[in-house]
Parts: sequence; C-alpha cells; structure tokens
Amino acid sequence: MNQLTQQTMTIKEFSNIMGTTEEAVRWHIRTLYPDLMRNGVQTRLNESQVTEIKKRMTATSGLVGAVTDLEMEERALSVMQWMNDRIQAQKLQIEEMKPKAEFYDLVSDSDRCSRIGDTAKMLNLTVGQNGFFKLLKDDHLIMPNNLPYQDQIDANHFKVVQKKIGSRVFSVALVTGKGFIFLGKRYKHLQKVEK
Repeated sequence: MNQLTQQTMTIKEFSNIMGTTEEAVRWHIRTLYPDLMRNGVQTRLNESQVTEIKKRMTATSGLVGAVTDLEMEERALSVMQWMNDRIQAQKLQIEEMKPKAEFYDLVSDSDRCSRIGDTAKMLNLTVGQNGFFKLLKDDHLIMPNNLPYQDQIDANHFKVVQKKIGSRVFSVALVTGKGFIFLGKRYKHLQKVEK
C-alpha cells in the first residue's frame, strides 16, 4: 500500500475541505460505516471512505470541484482504458486496410499498363467499354482520337505507346497502375454491385 492511500482525516477536516457540515458527514458515516462511529473516540476516515462518502453527497453541498487522489486514480484508469480501446480499434482498422494498401502499392508502382477497354472490364463498370470511352472524353481525360490529354500523361494516369502494324505506326493509349486507381475512384459509382 502506498502512503497516499494510508492518509486519514477527521470529520471536521473532511467537512472543511468539502465545504459541508460535520453533521452531514456524520450522517453519511452512520449510513455507510456504522461501526466507525464510537462515542468518545475521534473518527478518522481513510481515502477510500472519503471518496465513497463524497460520491453519495449531493452537489448542493459544494462538492462539485473537490477531488480526492483515489478519484483521480479512478479517472486516470478510466481514461487509460478508453485510450486502450481506441488503440485496439485503430489496430483492427489498420489490419482491415492492409490488403487494400498492399494492392494500391502493387498497382500504383506497377510498370504494367492496360488498354482503356480492358481497364473498363477490370473496373467492372456498368457502362461497358464504349460508354467508358465516352465518359473519358466527356470528362476531358482523353481526346476525340482516344489519346489522353497531356495533363493526364503528366499525372501518370495514361501513357502513349507506338504500335506498328505492317508499315503503319499507330499511337495507343494505355492506363498506368496509378491511372487504374485514379479511374477506379473517379468512377466507383458506376461499378457493378456483385451479389
């Protein structure tokens, strides 16, 4: 037992500190600790008894701001428990988010790119491949010739490669890993809900 919990005080000291009458304190002692009151013997209260009596007294006796060490310890324990519960909840949330974060890192850092039509299929959009091209054009992400605007290339959402078919060279737009994530977030509301 530490020295703080061994401290005691008289009824008079308690009533002075708490701003209440000695008779009110005596009444609570008789109610809570009837064996403690004896004629001719000074009654001394330990901290746990003081705390319990204070809890039972009404706020009208001026006890609102008075706090014992035991009450402070109880409050501290309560706050520590609350913090511990929050930490545990956050750890669970982190565990739930880990696969998403790993997928995000994998896709965004990937050098692999996909064609715009394939991206529409991978994103599982309700609008289909042709609707996806129209969306990208309407949102000024790609031009009428299906190549991305320069700002989208600079943002690393798209990249343009040259494909040679026979003697002809064509420019083809590809969606980067970062672009896949960008488009997935932007058009999330259009994704098919799987049952």
